[in-house]
Amino acid sequence: MNAHARGMGLFGGVLLLVLSALPLRGQGTEPRWLAWVGCWQPVGAEADAGLLCFRPSGAGVEMFNVSNGQVSSTEQLVADGQGRSVSADACTGTESVEFAENGVRLFTHSRFVCAGEEREGSGVMAFIAPGQWIDVRSLQVEGEPVAWVQRYALATRDQLDQQDVTDP
Repeated sequence: MNAHARGMGLFGGVLLLVLSALPLRGQGTEPRWLAWVGCWQPVGAEADAGLLCFRPSGAGVEMFNVSNGQVSSTEQLVADGQGRSVSADACTGTESVEFAENGVRLFTHSRFVCAGEEREGSGVMAFIAPGQWIDVRSLQVEGEPVAWVQRYALATRDQLDQQDVTDP
């Protein structure tokens, strides 16, 4: 077995131990969401970018942005593949979320209308290392593809304190 395979096996074992030791906060929340719960710092973003946080809510999670100590946006995510109404930045539409069979990736699909212009997109959110995940999106705007990638790292206690956030 090579070092990479051993490392991934160790990571999987540690993640399983950590998740099994966590109390079940939000009893109705799909267990695969527990790895996402907490606040995440966008890597490489400007210092005032804030945090992206997840907390249990119903069968899914509430995803919210915190910047300058204030919640700037919030969205309910339920990984059941059903389209839900979403509105942001003068755009309205639907978005669906579903887990990959192995539970370590989330797939998103969206359709929006912004100022009369239709936009359609898809994406994947996936853990890439302990305490790190990546969000990759592809969007069609006026028939032209637009790609977006953001890596996130688990927020430190200092970052949470700077934003006046209690860890979800």
